[in-house]
Amino acid sequence: MDVYVIAGDIEQWLDDEGLQYEAMRDTEQAGAFFVVQFNDGLSGFISVEDNEDDLEFGTVTVAIWLAEVGEAPPEALKRLLVDNGSMYNAALVVVPMAEGEQDLFLQTRIAIEHF
Repeated sequence: MDVYVIAGDIEQWLDDEGLQYEAMRDTEQAGAFFVVQFNDGLSGFISVEDNEDDLEFGTVTVAIWLAEVGEAPPEALKRLLVDNGSMYNAALVVVPMAEGEQDLFLQTRIAIEHF
């Protein structure tokens, strides 16, 4: 399935649901990235990627922002790794943000054909 078709479908869904979002399209890679405000306290992103260079099949990623990581103590990071191991089809991921910040997201990534 074409990543552009899926990206268009996702954008249409965001519009239909009346969700606030900002669409960012990368002209160098096939896909799209949507920063989404799901409700007052819940934000995150949805991305569509072709992954031609590594996985060789397209994926859709949905992630919910949890917290800014900052200078987390080692004990907290160990606890996150344990929690991550008990999740099914989801993961805790740290994403580098602007100006050296790192944010923690709960993320799931699935093949486009299963989306």
